[in-house]
Amino acid sequence: MNRGTYFALSLTIVGIIGLAALPKWLAPEPLKAPPTPAPQPSEVPTATQTASAPPSEPEPVERLLRSYTSLFKTAAKDERVHNITLGAKKLDGSTIAPLGGLWSFNDTVGPRTMEAGFKAAPTLLMGEVIPGMGGGMCQVSSTMHAAALLAGLTIVKRMPHSRPSSYIDRGLDATVNYPEHCWEGKQDPNTCFDLVISNPYDFPITIKTLVHDPVKPTKVPKKALTVELRGSGPIAQVDVRWKLYSTPPFKQKWRRAYRKGDWKKKKQSGQNGVNGGLTVNLKWPDGREESRVIYSKYPPVMEVWYVGQDWPEGVNPWE
Repeated sequence: MNRGTYFALSLTIVGIIGLAALPKWLAPEPLKAPPTPAPQPSEVPTATQTASAPPSEPEPVERLLRSYTSLFKTAAKDERVHNITLGAKKLDGSTIAPLGGLWSFNDTVGPRTMEAGFKAAPTLLMGEVIPGMGGGMCQVSSTMHAAALLAGLTIVKRMPHSRPSSYIDRGLDATVNYPEHCWEGKQDPNTCFDLVISNPYDFPITIKTLVHDPVKPTKVPKKALTVELRGSGPIAQVDVRWKLYSTPPFKQKWRRAYRKGDWKKKKQSGQNGVNGGLTVNLKWPDGREESRVIYSKYPPVMEVWYVGQDWPEGVNPWE
């Protein structure tokens, strides 16, 4: 290092030490940012100029009003189980408008055709079990009917089965049938059976369906179909009671088969008829009380026998 460089470095060090040793009142003030001018009225953010909107009323909360569950046998490749599951899915999410709004099962589910996804399965028609497209829909409609009845909805149209059902109590069932001539507009009261329901409340009713395992295990493998009715307001308290009026006896008949021999075989067991009424007592939210009676007439089921070609005339096989 030469003498000039050494001399300059010495002056720099002395200057730094000198500044540090100066009193605070002689030390230079640190540089400060210039003050920000207060915003003028025209520069105030827009959000502070706009009055907040009044709080809106909360939407009414939809809750479970009533539900009903029925059980059905299940097995692999069971067409009836397939139809019940499909029909329940078509009901799920549909609504019944308030203050007298009408809801139709056939309009909601639609035609029971292969194109719509349905399959042929055993169905009950005129007292006999026969294969039919969409077999199993009566269990879906019956479960819906029971839930609607217990919720105080008005049953506008309902047809009982031709015999009491094993999956639901008497008076709660509702059979449906929707062949082609029905959904084409040619309504025949002997074959076009629909379930039509009206909503008396001032809020809409939403239908929710569930196909699930039963709460209690059963000996035979079964599934459960539950129909839930949901809404936002109070509903009537409902009490139902079944009253039996009469039990008409069944009749017997036999048919001759093509196979030879004097054999006999019972094709269908007979069953006495059932005539009764379901008394529905309602207590509305405003305190009014009302009583309705829904009649059900289940005709006797014929006992049917088959006999061989050689069966003697005039001899009844059941004797």
